[in-house]
Amino acid sequence: MESLIVKACHREDFSQDTQDVCSVFDELDQSRLVHMLPDLCANNTAICTVSDFTTFFKQKETEVRCLFSEVQRLLQLLLVVPASSATAERSFSCLRRLKNYLKATESQARLNHLAVLHTHQNKVYSIDIESIRDMFVQSKDNRRKVFGSCLHSSAD
Repeated sequence: MESLIVKACHREDFSQDTQDVCSVFDELDQSRLVHMLPDLCANNTAICTVSDFTTFFKQKETEVRCLFSEVQRLLQLLLVVPASSATAERSFSCLRRLKNYLKATESQARLNHLAVLHTHQNKVYSIDIESIRDMFVQSKDNRRKVFGSCLHSSAD
């Protein structure tokens, strides 16, 4: 996809690249993209990477970016699609550690939640657990009766 943008900016033939990208992403309109991309770049040979093109495109006014909707859609896809499957592979490898003998009876929903918590540990560690505990206890009368004394003793 990067070669598509670079070739279009350098006024090279990018028809095969466009066809390849549009065959993978159904939401792109090939005929509109073929006309929009060269008009937007207009012999801008300074663009050599997607990062250069992203900076160039962000500098355009919002109205101009809206006119080039296919280019904007292409850029969004390019920036969102991962370059590798390493993140997905890491997620699956953590399942092996999570689903051990003791957790073999876990429901699928609980296992999914544990996998998400394990994958995003840095965000989990930044959560204020005491405030979540307090909200949990305060949400039901029965919980307040059972756990109410725990809240007061931890505050002391």
